[in-house]
Amino acid sequence: MSKRSDGPGDKDESDSGDESIHARYDWGSKTPSTAVTETVAIALDREVTAGDPLYEFIDPDSLDELFQSNHSSRSNDISVSFLISGLHVTVHSRGDVIVHPN
Repeated sequence: MSKRSDGPGDKDESDSGDESIHARYDWGSKTPSTAVTETVAIALDREVTAGDPLYEFIDPDSLDELFQSNHSSRSNDISVSFLISGLHVTVHSRGDVIVHPN
């Protein structure tokens, strides 16, 4: 179980003892690639610039384009999941970024 928020920073421990983060963003004001980078940095408790670049795991431009093109049509909820730095990341078109240990 994880908390919903208006941005990164809320950490919650799930019932299994795993720490996960569920952050909510507005894709009109923040790109998904930036949101993923920030949320992963919080999950790993490090600076945004301290980790491996996002492009080593997923194409940031494609990620942004996928969700920016779906921004005006919220009825079609889509999601993308991938691994980054030992974490499982799921991004939803509704603005959610969920990060939890793999």
